[in-house]
Amino acid sequence: MQDLRGSSVVITGASSGIGRATALAFARRGARVCLAARRADVLQQVARECQSLGVQAIVVPMDVTDADAVAALADAAEVAFGGIDVWINNAGTGVAGSYHDAPLELHRKTIEVNLLGAMSGAYAVLPIFMRQNRGTLINIVSMAAWVPNPFAASYTASKFGLRGFAASLRQELVGMPHIHVCGVFPAVIDTPRCELHWPCFGAAPFPVRS
Repeated sequence: MQDLRGSSVVITGASSGIGRATALAFARRGARVCLAARRADVLQQVARECQSLGVQAIVVPMDVTDADAVAALADAAEVAFGGIDVWINNAGTGVAGSYHDAPLELHRKTIEVNLLGAMSGAYAVLPIFMRQNRGTLINIVSMAAWVPNPFAASYTASKFGLRGFAASLRQELVGMPHIHVCGVFPAVIDTPRCELHWPCFGAAPFPVRS
């Protein structure tokens, strides 16, 4: 896609950090954006910023760990825009510190958000892409998908898993050349921490996406 004007883009984790920056970047190029995250009030602020750039922006408060909510997000975007050109799985979280010092529930939540949330996004949007015979799925992964991070074991596991999942999908879709599965691999990003973050247990702080 050389011209993004009028295209439709769905972004999870759009309330802050990479998600917010991504929403504004697409809006500046003329894309319509569907913004999803848990914090409705912050999402509305981002939507207003996008609308000030002259584009349509809609808000869908939801949690990516709820597969039904992810499916409803896809439905809402398709109804609002008449289709979906780009879907960005950006929502993420992490646990910083020694693996055994954090509650297991927080490690489980990291996998649910970072890996299963992205898998739910793909599950919701790929049928739409197939009907359209086009579309781009972008997963915000991490350099942690290539280089293991001590004191971030569950985060690393989720990102290794996401890289493998995307690579498998890419192979499955090789016969549909107008459907693309892409990965973005940021290094450490200065971004707000979400409330799922656990204190650092004496280890160096590890930024997490919200």
